[in-house]
Amino acid sequence: MTNKPFSHCIGLPTLKPTDGVFQLYCPCLEALVAPVPQSLPLANAAVFPLSISSASAGLFLKSALNLPFPTSNPKQRSERVLIWGGSSSVGSRRFNWLWRRDLWS
Repeated sequence: MTNKPFSHCIGLPTLKPTDGVFQLYCPCLEALVAPVPQSLPLANAAVFPLSISSASAGLFLKSALNLPFPTSNPKQRSERVLIWGGSSSVGSRRFNWLWRRDLWS
């Protein structure tokens, strides 16, 4: 692993300019910070936070599909999810989570 992290900054939820991204150090919630693997270029890692949150919102929010959160021991389910297009970072994230949940075939 590398010592370079990726995360969401907290500027949008707080609407404070001091929490924005255009500064040397950006405030982030610790639970939302992850290390960038050395095999992944930083330019590619830059899209991870937005793709993860967008895919999560569509799959797991109660106002969206309201699917159960991924676990390390998923249960077999009868419903399926159709994703129309998956070549973007958001689509590939959704494919990954649904495949792990056995919700697509």
